[in-house]
Amino acid sequence: MTRLREPALMGIRARIATNRGCPVLVQVTAPDPIDFASLLCSRLCHDLLSPVGALNNGIELLADETDPKMREQCMSLLGDSARTTAGKLKFFRLAFGAAGG
Repeated sequence: MTRLREPALMGIRARIATNRGCPVLVQVTAPDPIDFASLLCSRLCHDLLSPVGALNNGIELLADETDPKMREQCMSLLGDSARTTAGKLKFFRLAFGAAGG
């Protein structure tokens, strides 16, 4: 068997080899709980950054805009970003919260 690579996903390490040209999982190592929690928190923050950043940009744009049609579009985009952020937070609470709901 020849070693191909050691991919890391959320701290889970797997050693993959080949046997007659086919990939074979050789070894899986569980992540340290602290490292896993750190990676999970980093991912949650990353996923929330985009819609929250869009809210911030929309508010800045709205403050400078005088055209009523453009202000209406800004408000629509702000509403979309707020719903996206709320949806992600609800999902994170259900998926990762202790209470589950």
